Amino acid sequence: MELKPEEEQQASLEMVRAAQEWLALDLADDAALDRYFDHWLYEVLGYARNENRST
Repeated sequence: MELKPEEEQQASLEMVRAAQEWLALDLADDAALDRYFDHWLYEVLGYARNENRST
């Protein structure tokens, strides 16, 4: 938000959505946690996937 103040409202809404999704997760479900992080890191934030990472 500091670098793109025009996106502050949308960023705030996305942070609330991420928090709500996190609170709804079953933290004992490793696959659900992986899906959550994959979604937010790669689909929403646009980070490149490291296909060579070990899980």
